[in-house]
Amino acid sequence: MAGAGLDRLGAAAWRRAAAAAAAGGAEQDRRPPSPSPPPPPAATTAGGGAPEGLSAAYQAMLQRILRRAHRVPEAARDRGLGGTALVQAVIARDGSVVQHRLLRSSGVALLDEEALALLRRVSPFPALPDSYAGAEARITVPVEFRILR
Repeated sequence: MAGAGLDRLGAAAWRRAAAAAAAGGAEQDRRPPSPSPPPPPAATTAGGGAPEGLSAAYQAMLQRILRRAHRVPEAARDRGLGGTALVQAVIARDGSVVQHRLLRSSGVALLDEEALALLRRVSPFPALPDSYAGAEARITVPVEFRILR
């Protein structure tokens, strides 16, 4: 999903994650956790855009679904752990997540596991729109975990 609906911090994280994915995931965010609430996860392709032909309405729906299901693990919150994991999902025409994987670690195994669990929790997504020509859509999702202090 394009980052148009994100606040400035969320959009910046989205751009960093998309750039890291395009560069092979070498970048790692080493800043301390921000004191602001987590932005919604944003679905993008690794190149920073949406799969060609995927409607803005469908992208917005994916973003709402991901935002509602986003959680910060209690153990991470208790220990003040934060970071951004980059995950990828392949969505079949019927909306099922047929494949998902971690593209870039947050640096915290607990958060990486939660980012993948987020994709499992929301599956299936709504079916791909009829206007989308592909058999499946591959999305890349930066999942940011920020701890409130």
